[in-house]
Amino acid sequence: MDLEKLTEKIQEAKVKYCRLLLVLGPFAQTNSKYLKEASKTLSYPYINFNLVLAGKLMDIPVQRRCSQLVSLLPNLLKSYPEEILLVDHIEILFLPELRIDPLRALQQISRNKTIVAGWTGFYEGNKLTYASLGHPEYKRYQGIVEEDFAFFNI
Repeated sequence: MDLEKLTEKIQEAKVKYCRLLLVLGPFAQTNSKYLKEASKTLSYPYINFNLVLAGKLMDIPVQRRCSQLVSLLPNLLKSYPEEILLVDHIEILFLPELRIDPLRALQQISRNKTIVAGWTGFYEGNKLTYASLGHPEYKRYQGIVEEDFAFFNI
């Protein structure tokens, strides 16, 4: 576990417009283990994003969740006073019924805090993928540049 390199990447992310650092790895379990260990060692809060967002969505009728999500996301993590948050389990953002772009949602919540998010996928060239082809959560983004946010491969 290279915490020194992770710390450098966090500092890099802190100066960007969207203070987002994607921790890239091929397996969700590996990403989770890495983020949990980093949380313990660096004393940054570890957040299960699925639980936080699902808890907020439970009070919103299903037919209104898409429209409410736009106003909900920017304030979702404000209850955490820390400046740097380790966010894991982002699968809820990929639910088709929410009709949102998961990457843009992470960028939105990273405008006020530095978000270190587990991302099950790869960044190669200018392409960012989430999950593998054929997986229900598979997403592929093109035209992604490192100036938009930071990346850290585990």
